[in-house]
Amino acid sequence: MSNETKIAAERLEVRLAALHHASLELVQEISIDSLLPRIARIASEQIGAANAAVALRGDDGQIERLITVGMDENEAGDKEHQPLGLGLLGVIADADSPIRVDYIQKDSRRSGFPEAYPLTTSLLGVPIHLSESQLGQIYLTDKHNEARFTEDDERVLETLADYAAVAISNARSYNDLRQRDRTLTRRNQDLALLNSLASALASITELDELLQTALTRVINYFNVDVGEIFLTEEDHNTLHKVLRRGDTEQDIWSQDYFTNKEALIGQTARTGQHSVLILPYVEDPYLQNEALLEAGIHQIACFPLTSRSEVLGVLSIALRQEKPLDAMDQQLL
Repeated sequence: MSNETKIAAERLEVRLAALHHASLELVQEISIDSLLPRIARIASEQIGAANAAVALRGDDGQIERLITVGMDENEAGDKEHQPLGLGLLGVIADADSPIRVDYIQKDSRRSGFPEAYPLTTSLLGVPIHLSESQLGQIYLTDKHNEARFTEDDERVLETLADYAAVAISNARSYNDLRQRDRTLTRRNQDLALLNSLASALASITELDELLQTALTRVINYFNVDVGEIFLTEEDHNTLHKVLRRGDTEQDIWSQDYFTNKEALIGQTARTGQHSVLILPYVEDPYLQNEALLEAGIHQIACFPLTSRSEVLGVLSIALRQEKPLDAMDQQLL
C-alpha cells in the first residue's frame, strides 16, 4: 500500500468514525418529522455539501415527503413543483446504487430540477435501503469550494443511508404502535360509553326519558352542537321530530314532519343508511344551510335508529368541527 493510499484510508476511517458518532442519535429519534431534517443536516455537514435533501417513499412506493436543507426556504417554496421523480432524481429514485454527477448543468438528465432550482455543479445521490425495500433517497448538491464528490464521499453517504434506514424503520414502527395504542384506547372509551348508555337505558321505562338520556350522552361524547331525533309514525311513512337539544338555537331542518321520500331524514329512514355531509349542501332544500353556516355549523349527519332491522327513527346531529366524523365515530353512532 502506497503512502498516499494509506493516508486516504486513514482519512476515510476518521470520517466514518465521525459519521458514526453523529448518527448515533438518529436511531433514537422517534419522530419522522424531526428525523428527516436531521438526516439531511448530517449528510450536508459530513460530506461538505451546500444543499441536501431526503426523499421518503410511502407504502405505495411513491415519494411522499421531501425535506431540504441548505437552500433558501422561500426560494425553494416558490418553485412550481418539487423536483421529484424526473431526470436525475428519477434515476436516483430507481437506482440500487449511488449516482455521482460532476456537473449537473451539462447532464441531459437534469430535467428533474426546475430551471431556477439552486443547483449548479455536482450531485451525489444514494438510495436508502432496508433489506430489499427502498425507503427513499438522500441526495447532495454543490460540494463546497466547487469540488467534485469523491468515492470516499459516496462511501460515507452510503453508510449514513444505512443508519437512516434503521432510524426511519424504527420511527415508523413507533408511530404504528402509537396509532394502534390510540385506536385501542379509543375503542375502550367507545365500549365504556355503550356500556354506560346500556346500563342507563335498561332501567328507563318512559320513552321521553329514554330519548333524552340517549341524546344527552351522544351530545356530550361527540361534542355535538345540535341533536334532533325523528321517530316514525304509525303509518311508517311519516317521521316526526320528537326531541331537540343543543347549545345553539338554530334547528337543522326547516320542518318537524317528513315523509320517507322527503329530505335526508326520509332517505335515511327509507334506506337504513347513514350520511355525513359537509355544509353547504344545496341538494336538500329542507336543510337550513345559510342559518347553520351563520351559526358556525360545518357538518351534519343522519343515522337510522334501528331495532331488529326495522328503522324506528332518525338521529340528526350538527357539529361545528370542520374535520368530518371519522369511520370509528360513524360506526359508534
